[in-house]
Amino acid sequence: MNGVDVGTWTTRQTDPTVWDTLLPEQRERLEALDLTRRTDTVPAATTAAGKVSAFERGITALA
Repeated sequence: MNGVDVGTWTTRQTDPTVWDTLLPEQRERLEALDLTRRTDTVPAATTAAGKVSAFERGITALA
């Protein structure tokens, strides 16, 4: 949806290094969709710019 690869996005959001940087409200939204912090790590590209909007696009695509 809107150019978002939901599988890649969910893998990235649940990665411990990303999960730990999310706002509590963002974690709650993911948990409401049965996504939780993983214990393993999968390499994912990090970008500082557009972090919130990227999160919003992903959560919209997943919902």
